[in-house]
Amino acid sequence: MAIQDYARSIAATKTVSKDQVFRFLEMQFARADRNHDGELDADELALFVHAVSCPDSDQR
Repeated sequence: MAIQDYARSIAATKTVSKDQVFRFLEMQFARADRNHDGELDADELALFVHAVSCPDSDQR
């Protein structure tokens, strides 16, 4: 599911569960982890922080 679709589905219910928050964070982590090594370097971490704080902006 695209990040924007996910955010819209949460907005429609006006509540967020713990599972939804962690799923969102996992999706943002996966998008930021450009080399897919399961770790974030400084540049990838900056992307992750930006993605979490501004989820509607385009990170790629």
